[in-house]
Amino acid sequence: MPDSNAPSPAPDATRARPPRPGSPAPRRRWPPVYGRAIRLRDWVVDRALLAPRFGAYGRRTHVALPVRLNGEHRIAVGSACYIGAGSWLQTIDDDGCIALTIDDDVHMAGLCVVSAARHVHVGRGALFARGVYVADHGHAFDRADVPVHAQGVSEAAPVVIGAGAWLGQNVVVLPGVEIGAGAVVGANAVVRDSIPERCLAVGAPARVIRRLDDDPPPLPETRRADP
Repeated sequence: MPDSNAPSPAPDATRARPPRPGSPAPRRRWPPVYGRAIRLRDWVVDRALLAPRFGAYGRRTHVALPVRLNGEHRIAVGSACYIGAGSWLQTIDDDGCIALTIDDDVHMAGLCVVSAARHVHVGRGALFARGVYVADHGHAFDRADVPVHAQGVSEAAPVVIGAGAWLGQNVVVLPGVEIGAGAVVGANAVVRDSIPERCLAVGAPARVIRRLDDDPPPLPETRRADP
């Protein structure tokens, strides 16, 4: 039976101690060759593999792999854009014209879908959170004897995402919608009507709850519970 009065073993001085709250996080320093290899890989993907396939592909733009592309010769991407991994960019019903325009400095966090039959325009500096879905068309589903995916598209109408707009996670934008410059759409919203610039919209269907240039409503007072 162990002696309960025996002194506890001394702590191992070589074991790393967790950092204290508020202290700088430790940095892992990668060898310089690792960073150069990553940049070289990205350059090969962007310049040698992707850029020749697009209608336009700006400088300092990066499309992270994996990515799904359809009809990319009708997609024009500006400079300094970032398309996150797992995204899907497509154009359908080829008429030889650019159907998807992504202006400079657009950032899509990943797992985003942008599908264009007529035209989708994403303005300069727009920001998409993960899982955003934008389409200027719907699926036809009139015939019961034909799978939906084989019935083509319906209700095609151009979509415009204004410059500097921010679409939160899992936002869905339907055909014919115009989201104004600098507007913000809350997570999980379904946008079926246009949103003016500099407005905040939330919900399914999305509705404008206030203008961003107005003073925000005061927060409700928090009362302390009686002891």
